Amino acid sequence: MAASKNSRNSRRFKSALTSAAASVAFCALACFATMACAVWYFYRAGATLYYGDAEAHLNIARRIIDSRTPGWSQIGTTWLPLPHLLMLPFVRHDRLWMTGLAGAIPAAIAMSLAAIFLFAAVRRAFGSVTAATAATAVFLLNPNTLYLGAIPMTEAYFFAALFALLYFTVRFDETRGWGALAGAAIAVCAASLTRYEGWFLIPFTAVFLLVRGKGVVRRIAGVLVFAGRGRRRRFRGKRIIQGAITGRWRSTIISKRGNWRLVCPHWVSARAGLWPRCTGEPSGQCCY
Repeated sequence: MAASKNSRNSRRFKSALTSAAASVAFCALACFATMACAVWYFYRAGATLYYGDAEAHLNIARRIIDSRTPGWSQIGTTWLPLPHLLMLPFVRHDRLWMTGLAGAIPAAIAMSLAAIFLFAAVRRAFGSVTAATAATAVFLLNPNTLYLGAIPMTEAYFFAALFALLYFTVRFDETRGWGALAGAAIAVCAASLTRYEGWFLIPFTAVFLLVRGKGVVRRIAGVLVFAGRGRRRRFRGKRIIQGAITGRWRSTIISKRGNWRLVCPHWVSARAGLWPRCTGEPSGQCCY
């Protein structure tokens, strides 16, 4: 009798797992098809680069590999770096970069992943494919969602990280497993490197894991260290980049001051300001 019960339970588990995989796969196909249509529609309408920020994100990614001084310093110090790094494989192609598709394609993929994670989270939380389908449809068929997922903006990447965090926290609440914990860590780290709202998620995720962890304090500590590393890396990179920019700026000023001291015999130092000033005597060699 025990063997027969175990076999029935095993068959039920395999059937449920197959059903869950099939529903998620169907949702993935529908989401990718929807976002592909959205990218095509807004591209044909000429609306891919309506936002000034969309063009700015695209150009930041491009100048990392194609500028007078390519490299990590071109990532800038204002916007967080992950969306620009994900655009790098696409901005290498001139046509994709000039049309804006270099940013629209990865954004559409990210928005599709966001919808898939939302579907999986709702299905796991409520045990209902109908509820998961309704939640995903409400989110993905919103015109604002379709547009933001079809242009080079950062919202799509943040939604993907946010709903991935939702899925893995729901999964962790059920299983207390390492996989769910690692997934939550990666998701919150990605969110903190995408938009500044992601920093707001870290303490609340920590509180949830501490309350629901039940004896896995070491795991939670590891997650918090990993999740906070993204923000620390951002601060470190920002300091390095700002230091390089400030150093070049100061060296330029010093160079100019030195040149002025050599060129203009009437140069005197300006005690109240940064720039040197000239006495203004007509010698033909003054810097002004």
